[in-house]
Amino acid sequence: MSGRAVPHMTTDEEAEAFLDQDLSDLDLAAFQPLDPGGRGARAGRPRETRSSAAPPHPPRP
Repeated sequence: MSGRAVPHMTTDEEAEAFLDQDLSDLDLAAFQPLDPGGRGARAGRPRETRSSAAPPHPPRP
């Protein structure tokens, strides 16, 4: 089955407008499964936010 391609979007507004459409005819053949093992040691862990990350190093004298 060949459908329409997923367009390149650069803004949130474009993405929201795209998601408001009927997406049942999209061609998803080019999509590939994510390999969490290929992302390094942090694979599968949630990203740290600035508030939960370690404080920055103090400036050097």
